Amino acid sequence: MAINDEALAQLRAAATAGDTRAALGWARLLCLTVAGPTGPATDEAAGQTWPEEPWLRTVLRTRPHDVPAMTLLAGRLAQQIDYWQNMTELHPSDAEEFGEDGTTIGRRRAEAADLLTRIRAAGTERHLTGPGLAELAAVLELPAPPGETASAPPQDGGGYSFYVLEDDAWSGSVVHRTTIVATRPDELRWACDQWFRLTDGCGLSGSATLTGHAYGEPVSVIELAGHFGDTGMVWDDCALPALPGEPLPPGLPVPGHDLFYGFAARVE
Repeated sequence: MAINDEALAQLRAAATAGDTRAALGWARLLCLTVAGPTGPATDEAAGQTWPEEPWLRTVLRTRPHDVPAMTLLAGRLAQQIDYWQNMTELHPSDAEEFGEDGTTIGRRRAEAADLLTRIRAAGTERHLTGPGLAELAAVLELPAPPGETASAPPQDGGGYSFYVLEDDAWSGSVVHRTTIVATRPDELRWACDQWFRLTDGCGLSGSATLTGHAYGEPVSVIELAGHFGDTGMVWDDCALPALPGEPLPPGLPVPGHDLFYGFAARVE
């Protein structure tokens, strides 16, 4: 699907009309953004809004055993846990303002653990038993069952292929870190455009980078500022290399890299 305003409107209309396949596709796009394609720019305290979550829940109400939907929701809940834990540790008053504390984080962890159990029960395909699922269990601080181990060392990205936008903006000794992980070039370009629109430039740092990983290893690095024009990215001048190998399944974190699928932000 070519990602443009018309295609997005059609996809959302189909999702709204009850097409669960369209709803899952719409949710997969939304998870790459901080607030959705029409969301306003947000300040640091407001942070992410996770616009994909209600659509994933809609899919699972109709198709409770939909593995891609369960995987994506579990992964996004894990990213929420990371985000709110980070805020409660560094800015507890901000977290409290949003009603977030150990109890709300614990509820997300319990739901993600339940989803993980259901995913494991669904089958034995590699993406259900391989390094990505083991990494998700580790992120959730859950034990991996016997046989669910990485087929490659965890530091190599689990052998998956993916793209990652990295945008690190420093403020004194604090870094505001933003990443977007995706596997399809069209979706990543769209997500980058959404982020750059919100930041009114080439990311918060003004010098975001885009790295392609094949079989877990970095194979290309693009300095996006060199391809940023007056109206945004000039993608015709910035070709993304095709990545061989198995794509990272949507929702699963990247083994050994502290990277979540989709949009993620934190302060370090």
